[in-house]
Amino acid sequence: MSRSSGRARLLLLLSGLIVAFVIGEVILRIVYLPDVDPATAVIHRRASDDDLIYELVPGAETTRHGVHIRINADGFRDDPFPPTRSPDEYRLLILGDSVTSGFRVAMNDVFPQLLERDLNAQGEGDDRSYVVFNLGVYGYATAQELRLLETRGLDLDPDLIVLAYVLNDPDLADGGQARYFARPPLVMVQLVRDVARLIAAKRSGAEYHHWIHERHAKEVEDQFRRMGAIQRRTGVPILVVLIPAFSWGETYPWVDLNLRLKRLATEHGLRFLDLWTSLGRHSPQDVGMDIWHPNERGHRIIADALADEVRAFMGGTMSED
Repeated sequence: MSRSSGRARLLLLLSGLIVAFVIGEVILRIVYLPDVDPATAVIHRRASDDDLIYELVPGAETTRHGVHIRINADGFRDDPFPPTRSPDEYRLLILGDSVTSGFRVAMNDVFPQLLERDLNAQGEGDDRSYVVFNLGVYGYATAQELRLLETRGLDLDPDLIVLAYVLNDPDLADGGQARYFARPPLVMVQLVRDVARLIAAKRSGAEYHHWIHERHAKEVEDQFRRMGAIQRRTGVPILVVLIPAFSWGETYPWVDLNLRLKRLATEHGLRFLDLWTSLGRHSPQDVGMDIWHPNERGHRIIADALADEVRAFMGGTMSED
């Protein structure tokens, strides 16, 4: 075989491999990691802050899962934020993910909205007006929530900060929006990462929520330490509200995680409210629409528990749950 013939065959082989790679990449983009769905794309955009990854689009509106979604001018699913602060105003700022922003729930039935109405209707003896800022963003992990607090939340001059913690919060790869806005240039790279992650999870033998808290144990500890530092620096109290996974029978499978998170909060001087105490009195089907998201009744129970906690805090006490 001549040298030129060998080079031709090598070029033909390389060309075939390149074509196969391109075709495989195109197929993966369509099947494995398609673009974000149109309804979601309307209300989300890539954030200029790399730590946030993405954010909600101010003024956007869409219908998602049959529920109308309107984003206010400040970029959150909430009523318009007041331009100024009145003298008697008490401000609560709530950070969270799709639970806080209200996945598949009308805005007026989401717990921050219910909480604001409850606090403003509590009757005589309290001349304050209460404003609850809902800074929940679909799919946010704790790291994004704390970045949002530092870059925008503190500018709202809150009197109390509430971080709604869900048991999938340590995981940026939980199926939220980050995978659409921080994807690598090649989908094949994402596929390799996901396969490696799946293998690691299988080898550990641990249930998902336990596995991600072990995998990200240092990050979780750092985030609670960071909250403690923010609280000390600003003088604004922080309340960590733990929303349980909606899957239990005779026993609750994540008692150890709840206790671990309570310990972390206590170590760093943070207040802690375990909503398993309130939600666990009901069947998960009565208060949740899936393992992570409360339904309207669940939001009502969360708002009631939070209203009691805020009133106790205003009265100088706070529960030990």
